[in-house]
Amino acid sequence: GTPDQIAQFERLNAGRCAVGYQYRFHPVYREAADIIRGSASVRFAANDDLIDRYGPDCLSAIAAHPIDTALWLLGPVADVDMETDGRKVRGSVLHESTAISEHHYRIDTRPRTSSVEVNNRTWSLDACNDMYIDALSAWLAWVGGAERDERTATLADGLAALEVMSKVRRI
Repeated sequence: GTPDQIAQFERLNAGRCAVGYQYRFHPVYREAADIIRGSASVRFAANDDLIDRYGPDCLSAIAAHPIDTALWLLGPVADVDMETDGRKVRGSVLHESTAISEHHYRIDTRPRTSSVEVNNRTWSLDACNDMYIDALSAWLAWVGGAERDERTATLADGLAALEVMSKVRRI
């Protein structure tokens, strides 16, 4: 939908729709979020063997979560220079803040790894139940009338990540 349609949806109080970008709730970001927000360059990377599960579609299987995280932490996009062959995604996003997020993902290799790197400091983003539980708890509280936790991804956030993914060149 257009920004006006999304705003109208939210005014009707139906805007408590959340997108499942649970990595915003990863415990690493308690420490790393402010450091990332203050950085000019951030590298997101992930590897996993997902082809049997999802087929050769790297964008939807592995790249959506870190792309959303980059948008959440570094702001809207000014330019996208990324490419995919379906098994890997490589490239960068220039954010309106002038920060650059580098993205490197593969869905045809083991072991499973996920990380974020800033200024030669790397944080491992191993999957953990806490991020799922915290994301669901925050959404349920919001649906129940509480103020939205800023980590909860909205419909507009989901559409922003999809917009970036739509600009990735297929090679």
